[in-house]
Amino acid sequence: MFSFFASAFFSLLLTNAHDFHVSTTYGEFKGEQLQVTAKVFTDDLEAALEQGQDTKIALGTQREAKATPKLLEQYFRRHFKLRSTKNDWEEFTFIGYEVEYDITYVYLQYNFEKWPLAVTVQNTLLLELFDDQTNLVNLEQGGKLQSAYYNQQKTLQTLNF
Repeated sequence: MFSFFASAFFSLLLTNAHDFHVSTTYGEFKGEQLQVTAKVFTDDLEAALEQGQDTKIALGTQREAKATPKLLEQYFRRHFKLRSTKNDWEEFTFIGYEVEYDITYVYLQYNFEKWPLAVTVQNTLLLELFDDQTNLVNLEQGGKLQSAYYNQQKTLQTLNF
C-alpha cells in the first residue's frame, strides 16, 4: 500500500520544472538476485552527470552523449551502495536505463548466494546538488516490504527482513 502511494506521488511530479527533489528506488529479491529500479527526475540526473563534464548529457534525446551509460554506471557506483552481512559493499551489474517523459529509470542487479536477513543501503543520489533532496528506497523480499528515507542527514540505513 505504501509503495502504491509513493508511486502515485512520484507520478504527480511529472512536470518540466519541479520545486522539490525526490528519487524512488524499488528492489525485489527474485531467486538469488536483487533486481533494482531507480526512478530519478531526468533533469536532475543530467545535472549530476554533467558535473565535471564538457558535454551535455541530453538523456533520452537524439543528442544524448555516447558516454551516458558509462557515466550513469559510475554515478550509481558512487552514490547507491548496498551490503549484506559482509563488511564489503556488494558489486552490482549495470543493466541499463530508459527515459520516459521527465523520469529516467536506471536498472541494477545484485547477486547473492542466499537472501540476506538484512541489507544496509547507502543512498546519496543527487545529495551533492540539492539540500532538499529526498531518496526513498523500497526493498521487497518474500512478500515483505521494507522502506527507508534518505536525505542530507541520513544517508545510511539498514533494512531487516
